[in-house]
Amino acid sequence: MKKIKMILQDDPGFYITDGMTVSGRAGYMISPDCPPEYKTVIEHAWRQGWIKPVAHMLESEYMWEKLAE
Repeated sequence: MKKIKMILQDDPGFYITDGMTVSGRAGYMISPDCPPEYKTVIEHAWRQGWIKPVAHMLESEYMWEKLAE
């Protein structure tokens, strides 16, 4: 059974770096075809903290990444 690790935005390890650039493991992408009124609602929910990024990794991948540090 493979175990999956959930990584929240406030957790250590949510942000990754290549030494020059820092990036979140997860993010949002809204299609350009999304109607403006929906974009407004999504943006409002994000600003209120009702929508948050979350990343998922296999526990084994996470373990290997931590060992490499």
